[in-house]
Amino acid sequence: MLRQGFRAAIGLAALMVLSCGPASAQVWPSKQINLVVNSAPGGPTDIVARAIRDHLRNQLGQQVIVLNRDGASGRTGALSVARAAPDGYTLLMSGAGPMLISPLTMEKMQYDAVHDFEPVNLCVEVPVILSVHKSVARTLAEFVEKAKQAPGKMSFASTGVGGPAHMVGEYLKLLAGIDMLHVPYRSQPQAVVALVGHEVSLYTGTPGAVAPHGQTGALNLLAITGTKRSPLVPDVPTTAEAGYPKLGAPAFFGLFVPAKTPREIIGKIDEASRLALAQPEVIKSLEGVGFIVRAWGPERFRQYISDEMQIWSQVVKSAGIRVKADD
Repeated sequence: MLRQGFRAAIGLAALMVLSCGPASAQVWPSKQINLVVNSAPGGPTDIVARAIRDHLRNQLGQQVIVLNRDGASGRTGALSVARAAPDGYTLLMSGAGPMLISPLTMEKMQYDAVHDFEPVNLCVEVPVILSVHKSVARTLAEFVEKAKQAPGKMSFASTGVGGPAHMVGEYLKLLAGIDMLHVPYRSQPQAVVALVGHEVSLYTGTPGAVAPHGQTGALNLLAITGTKRSPLVPDVPTTAEAGYPKLGAPAFFGLFVPAKTPREIIGKIDEASRLALAQPEVIKSLEGVGFIVRAWGPERFRQYISDEMQIWSQVVKSAGIRVKADD
């Protein structure tokens, strides 16, 4: 009787273990989800997160709270998510800086961008516009020719060493065979003001930041990265049209979760993200600031990051870019 009772208890325990796995996955989410944005409120990363937040809430049936955790060029917020429990209740909305560029340029980091995260959905890509002071050049070809004639005389602004604008400037130098002086600023508004004031020759800014100055005539917009013209600036040729089909920008915003998050949960977040990014009002708001809606899922997002790392690692090596390690 004791042996039979023991066997029965073991059988019941095994049945409970088998039933817990699917059940625990099925009940997700059962509480609030935190969407960490590793930049300040109002920035481009924040814009994407808040554009899809309410739709994620509607799809997942739980509150989705945006938490802005700025610092260390986005690495502070990324680190907080890398250390979070892999249970689907902490998501990260990040740009390319902390997840693509920092791993290539930093001497040492407190997280591994490849192994500490799982990519969920590449929400948008962000083209940038190569802009110059109105007196510098009218076309990209003219700018390159002038730069070749006076090595080191032309300068380009960025929002910091290793940032997207810095990388694009260095890539242009590499592709065109020109020499330009890099001048870093603390923010995009500062860089744009410097360009309008002709403190620098060129800046590769987001459409929303430089297009208005192109309309007033203060700046000449030479080319926009990518292979498709932007409806915001339909008269501006693409970099491909301007003779530089390889010249792109390390600029995207996407969702990540901590490594070891269950595949079923990643799939649900991805599905909810795709549905959110398909909403007409979301598309309108994001395209209205110059973003390109992608909604690429985990596998395509992972491959995208891998391909981009190969490209930008060559640029980093060529330019000798190194950034001091995090404290």
